[in-house]
Amino acid sequence: MDYSQPKPIGTVSIEENGNISTEKPWEPVTTPVVPYSTLSRPNGFLFAHGSACTSLATTSIEGHTYVSDVHIFRQDGNSVDVDRYIGSITPTNTLVILKISSSQILHHHLGIKDPIINNLPADKQRQVLNILGTRETS
Repeated sequence: MDYSQPKPIGTVSIEENGNISTEKPWEPVTTPVVPYSTLSRPNGFLFAHGSACTSLATTSIEGHTYVSDVHIFRQDGNSVDVDRYIGSITPTNTLVILKISSSQILHHHLGIKDPIINNLPADKQRQVLNILGTRETS
């Protein structure tokens, strides 16, 4: 397994974690906007999916401690690609946004019944399902 270090993208106010938070800790959120101001909207942006809990940090199998985990799905040419970002609290109580290596992208929250997938064109639905490792059932 690749244990590459995440790449810092920028720092934002800790309050921006609220863009993908709910009252229930780590409840998945899907949004049609990029959740952090330090991330520019990528070409072909489709949606963002993730979860967060500012008061309850977690540790990934790669050893990253974080309070938010966001996947940005985007159209890249004729296919769909995904980028993963985590948010980690700094000693100054801000949130550093880190880009995760593509080999460390896990999709443990997004399901085939998520409405955002059903709202995509059919070819993009198939591609997102393939990224998730899910087979279509028709």
